[in-house]
Amino acid sequence: MPRTTTATRLAGDTVYQLKVSVATRNMRKLQNRLDYLAKTVKTRNGGAHNDTDSWLWIDTYWTKDELDRWLDVTKHGCDVGEVYHRDPSLVID
Repeated sequence: MPRTTTATRLAGDTVYQLKVSVATRNMRKLQNRLDYLAKTVKTRNGGAHNDTDSWLWIDTYWTKDELDRWLDVTKHGCDVGEVYHRDPSLVID
């Protein structure tokens, strides 16, 4: 179950809606790692987009570049591709 961060949101903080291409076998592992970061508001499985990869949808206080940098330098053990901005109209809660 995804958690919602209890971090205090400051005036002017922007929540970015991003998506990451991640190997389907690593989806849950990466989702769990992101769920426990203070900068993460919410994560969701965005579904498969080809035979081996799925989308991980992330609502976060990080910008696209900050999340991409975290994915590059953190030893999370997951096969990840690019970070993209997500179309908010695609989200059905």
